[in-house]
Amino acid sequence: MRNDYMLRSFFTVVLIALTNVVIAQIPNASFEHWTGGAPDGWYTTNGNITYVTPTADAHDSATAALSQSQELFSGFNIVSPLRTGDANRYYFPCNCQPQALHFWYKTNLQPQESFLATVGGMQGGTQSVGGVANIATSTNVYTEGVADLLYSQLGNMDSMAITFVIVTTNPSGSPDITSSFTVDDLSWGPLSTGVEPITRAAATLEFIGMSDNVAHIVYTLSRRSEVQLNVYDVTGKLVRSVLDLSRAPGRYKAVEDFSALTNGVYFCRLIVDGESFSKAFVVEK
Repeated sequence: MRNDYMLRSFFTVVLIALTNVVIAQIPNASFEHWTGGAPDGWYTTNGNITYVTPTADAHDSATAALSQSQELFSGFNIVSPLRTGDANRYYFPCNCQPQALHFWYKTNLQPQESFLATVGGMQGGTQSVGGVANIATSTNVYTEGVADLLYSQLGNMDSMAITFVIVTTNPSGSPDITSSFTVDDLSWGPLSTGVEPITRAAATLEFIGMSDNVAHIVYTLSRRSEVQLNVYDVTGKLVRSVLDLSRAPGRYKAVEDFSALTNGVYFCRLIVDGESFSKAFVVEK
């Protein structure tokens, strides 16, 4: 009986240790440590203008990271992205194969704006996993976000990258001066359950079929709408604008050749009358 107890205790300790290692692989996951005005292990565009600051309005820790819109020059504002790494490298070491990124957030968004959390992973120098959480509503209470991950090849990743950013469909490209996001308490976790359905009143982004790196993007409009279709990489960088037009109600298919893109995971973002819908797809040559 004592041996059984000792064995169970041993495996409990090992399990706790392994769990802590997985959590610890996200650098400064609760934004407790800051140096020179920036969170350790994370990159911001802080400089002459300070966009990202620590805030005591945290989820379950002493501080969280707050990125607020600031005026860069007259009439043009910026909300700094918050991403792992430094100015030269997005990725951090991670001998892991997580299912999803979980995080807690607050947002202050205006129409035509979305808050994106993107994740990318490298295996042997090839981008092999990605995921995105697309949040288009404001909340002044901490809410859990989940970015489910899509793998183009299985196995542990050598390194991972995480980016938080506000994007806008405003023709000026400028977010509102009041826009902001706060993030805290990041962890790897299970795939999401009870996710908000993709289908809404305005549109449905049905699926993305890939054949020889040519994407067949199928979507449905429930009413005449202004439609934009953009593609982003895992850092939230726009890599392709596919559509920008007005369309009548109906079911449509956009065909786009992505063979010129480097291998990896990308995100298709459909914007319909200010609402946005996202799905991931993989380019692999």
